[in-house]
Amino acid sequence: PAWKLGTTRARHRLGIISNTATQAEGFSRAVQNKVEDPEYQKTFPDVIRDPRRRWTAKEMFFTNTPSGPNSGLMAMGMDGPILGRRFDEIILDDPSTWEQVRSEASIEAQRAKVRNTIIPRFPASSRPPGGDRKTRMAVFMTRFGERDLFPLFRDEFRFHVLHMPALGYWDRVVSCGKCGQS
Repeated sequence: PAWKLGTTRARHRLGIISNTATQAEGFSRAVQNKVEDPEYQKTFPDVIRDPRRRWTAKEMFFTNTPSGPNSGLMAMGMDGPILGRRFDEIILDDPSTWEQVRSEASIEAQRAKVRNTIIPRFPASSRPPGGDRKTRMAVFMTRFGERDLFPLFRDEFRFHVLHMPALGYWDRVVSCGKCGQS
């Protein structure tokens, strides 16, 4: 996220969504620390903190250039409010826990949250599966079984999938048995 904010010259609204707000806010604080680092400021001198808006663990705002538009980063949990926000890019990191995947009611609530709340945060013309792809969403998740959110992203939204096994296989390409993707 810090690199993206440093290399994007237009307004860029980035959302970090994790299972809990605390988890997402931890990532946000890491980005804040990076952006405030003097080495980062040397590398990306045009990334300027918006002096009119206070930073919190949930929100950061930038001017991006002294006269440019307002970019920002927002962090929230899957169970928190997202309404009213619009994003150009979303990072969804570990949206589910083992316990949530084991509960049909919990995982169905998460599927509904993705379909009805998270995906609509993109402009209508850019929403998956058939949008113009001017917006991006990266999903990082541990597979907890066939009932997790993975099929939603692969089948319904047709996301590109990269499998990275937790154990071994780092020295060769691994293909998905169902979709054939490497």
